[in-house]
Amino acid sequence: MTTTYTLTGDLSDLLGSDAVAVVATLGTNLGDVGLIDLDANTVRLPERAAIPLDENLGFSITLIATNSSGTNIVDESLRYIVNVDYIDGLGSRRSWDSGYFELTANTDLADAAGEDLALPAIPALQAAAIDAATAENIDDEDSLTRIALDALYTGGGGGGSTAWADITGKPATFPPTLPIAQSDVTNLVSDLAGKQTADADLTAIASLTTTAYGRALLTMADAAAALSAIGAQTADADLTAIAALATTSYGRALLELADQAALMALLASASTTVEGKVELATDAEAITGTDAARALTVAAWRAGLKATNRGSRVLKSGTYYGPPAGTHNTTTVTQNSTTGQLFVVPHAITIDRIACEVTTAAASTTVRLAIWNVDSNDEPSTLVLDAGTVASDTTGAKEITISQSLAPGTYLATGTLQGGTGVSLRGSSTSDPIIGQSIPNGANAINGYSTTGHTGALPGTFGTVSRALLAPRIHVRIA
Repeated sequence: MTTTYTLTGDLSDLLGSDAVAVVATLGTNLGDVGLIDLDANTVRLPERAAIPLDENLGFSITLIATNSSGTNIVDESLRYIVNVDYIDGLGSRRSWDSGYFELTANTDLADAAGEDLALPAIPALQAAAIDAATAENIDDEDSLTRIALDALYTGGGGGGSTAWADITGKPATFPPTLPIAQSDVTNLVSDLAGKQTADADLTAIASLTTTAYGRALLTMADAAAALSAIGAQTADADLTAIAALATTSYGRALLELADQAALMALLASASTTVEGKVELATDAEAITGTDAARALTVAAWRAGLKATNRGSRVLKSGTYYGPPAGTHNTTTVTQNSTTGQLFVVPHAITIDRIACEVTTAAASTTVRLAIWNVDSNDEPSTLVLDAGTVASDTTGAKEITISQSLAPGTYLATGTLQGGTGVSLRGSSTSDPIIGQSIPNGANAINGYSTTGHTGALPGTFGTVSRALLAPRIHVRIA
């Protein structure tokens, strides 16, 4: 891009206030080679040009910087020169030049010249001016200026005008036609040969640290060649649709089957569906061919049936549930003995109450209520919840507010009498069919499990398990 700066000057300071007929011109060190602004495609200084002066002999002109790009001068060798011709107060013709100088900032002529003006007289012109003024009896300043200029441009001796044909280095036509064609400027065409037209993209690329691989991509003949070079997959609607799926290992394995026979063999080895809703897979299928999270194995099905042995049902929010139905009675509980009956949770629930009914009260006693997990034999194992105690010094329903989540399965709800004896709780006298008996004696109403030795907070494991007769009924409420 072409850079310009301003050259200013005040010739009255340099020449004196009595100088007249002042003519200032600007030239370069290029000889007959014009200075061309390539960005604007114009000739800015085809030859020496007059500097316009104001009434106080001041001037300000804008010039192309000597170190500017965007010109036909590529080695920063451009230099300017200012020539001044004038008549001093004594009527003597004088001339001065600044010498060639660089212009790399806004500059004053006095600084560019770098020396005091020492303007020598031009005797021939001085004599010609004086002779002409004397011959015409001229003593006014304007006429004297005209005569001096005539003397300057006619060679100083009054010999007449210089013939146009005698002027060397002039353009073919005058005034020259602008812009000048490239072919009319010496060496311009050859200097610009092989140069790249300015382009923002090419400039940006030139600033990159490119690699052989990256540059090779610019030579690709078409999109197919570029895709091949980078190993990219051609866009495909089917592959795009597959990419959007949440595939499973089983599904992806189907894509690897060799042929239809392999697919049929795999399908033949799989179990059939039940009304198209649930697939019962073998354990081997769940491990090797079917996503285990989506397959219901026989073992899992049996475990589910065992956990919900009384059938599938829904427990209603705000309702109390407890052991199976049976004949209710009054059960006397033993101090520090933990006793209770099984209850079934058919689906995930949260309970917010646990309760018992005190039928016979005793002073200073409490009943500790709790829930226990059962093992594979439906016998109590580990503690789920120690809910705390209710007072058993009065009769009636007693409950504790809780918040406990329970997964589907079978649990034992217990009560533990602490602090004394003589307390009875509501129980049942009917046997629980899922609790096995040691002998086939129908007279024993075994309907729960018990253990002893629980004082204070309950331990993490149930302890020694015994079958209980006439166990108390502990209820929970669904949140």
